[in-house]
Amino acid sequence: MTTALIGRRMTMRTLLGSLLLVSAGILSLLGCGGGGGSSAASATLGLYLTDSFRSDYDHVWMTLHKVELRSTANGAFVTSFDSPTGEIFDAKRLRDVSGERFSFLGVGEVPPGTYDAIRVTLANEVVLVPTGSTNGQTYNFAASLPRDGNGRPMITFNLTAPITLPGAVSHCVIDFDLQNFAIVNGEVVPSLKHGSENGIDDSSRHEIEDYDGVVRNLTASSFTLDREEGGAFQVLYDANTVIYDESTGASGTLANNQRVEVRGKFDVNQNALLADSIKIEDGNSDELAEAEGAIDNVNLEANTMLLVDVHEVEHFVPQGSTVNVTWTEATIFRRSGDVVDETWLNLFNFAEVKGTYDSNTNTILATRITLEDENGEEGEDAEAKGSITQVDLNENTMVLTNLTEVEHFTPQGDQVNVVWNESTVFERSGETVTENALLQYPFAEVKGHYDSKNNTITASRIKVDDD
Repeated sequence: MTTALIGRRMTMRTLLGSLLLVSAGILSLLGCGGGGGSSAASATLGLYLTDSFRSDYDHVWMTLHKVELRSTANGAFVTSFDSPTGEIFDAKRLRDVSGERFSFLGVGEVPPGTYDAIRVTLANEVVLVPTGSTNGQTYNFAASLPRDGNGRPMITFNLTAPITLPGAVSHCVIDFDLQNFAIVNGEVVPSLKHGSENGIDDSSRHEIEDYDGVVRNLTASSFTLDREEGGAFQVLYDANTVIYDESTGASGTLANNQRVEVRGKFDVNQNALLADSIKIEDGNSDELAEAEGAIDNVNLEANTMLLVDVHEVEHFVPQGSTVNVTWTEATIFRRSGDVVDETWLNLFNFAEVKGTYDSNTNTILATRITLEDENGEEGEDAEAKGSITQVDLNENTMVLTNLTEVEHFTPQGDQVNVVWNESTVFERSGETVTENALLQYPFAEVKGHYDSKNNTITASRIKVDDD
């Protein structure tokens, strides 16, 4: 008897999204003019992923290793994306009521020519999490599938029409046709096909993802991200982009030849990745596990929490939809470019956790926890400028009155309450000071998390000033 499979999200680091009854999970190949360009010797291809709706599984975890195109000239396959360690994705996430959602996988280079088929190489194991369950079930792909030299299954399908590169074709969408995935004799039989391009030029249909690489050609607003998987593409950033150092969590400065992790979404119209945050990596944690999901069951005394509805991972395959998280005094907590403390776990609903994963206990011992908005962005914290009043150094409170500037929140009147803790940074003219400076200066600029219920900012940073 054949049991149907499902998929909900596919990504390069795992993709985010909701569902809808439509036919297709997608991986798209985009001819990128701005993301690395092309020459007489090569043509560039941008890769995207998405999927279709099914209802019997909440998560379908797979690992993507390679994407190749078949040349009509000699029938040979050429590689456009290659990740020896694999990109782990949840093929149940890139679909919502409006249709396909897309995740930018990267840019590869292939020789100019005409191509009529695509071959995708996956890891042999797939983890299925049944609807309503938190525990996954591990299956192998069908033994009848062709294999590469490492024993990994290869799935080939024809394009509906050949594409010529470089040329007029800008997108080629690969459909991980999860409606037609099946379990036969205890093995997964996959189905892939050429898919739809609906909505690929709409940036709101693209997912936010993480991309590792090396900074090249740095300017004040852009750089080229050179990636190990092959190819390069342009990254755009601005004053709202959070740039920070991995080892300290403090704000950082970009430079050529740095290894970075960029979080953002790809804009087809600009042929560039729009950066939400940029982490300057220290090289000490390249293989640490990463997971993103919703925060639950926080226990500040035991230093534990649960990450639920996990939808994006790196360097480990989840055993289900949840991951246990623990931390120590050395763990760095971050929010919107500032170092905070563990109490901020109670202020936000989502987090990205990085650390050492123990498969025996399904637990990450965190080295870094980044607090996020629901859509996966680090987001913009509230900011307010005004007069310092009612300072209480014993209770760590004050009131900011006569507000002259506010950002990212609407105050309840002309004042806002402010609280702080041991992780709050106090500054004066770029120098670190103590909270006693609140008694010495009349004005302050406060940045932190705003709670409209009590009109209070929990401050991550307070800058004092004369005017």
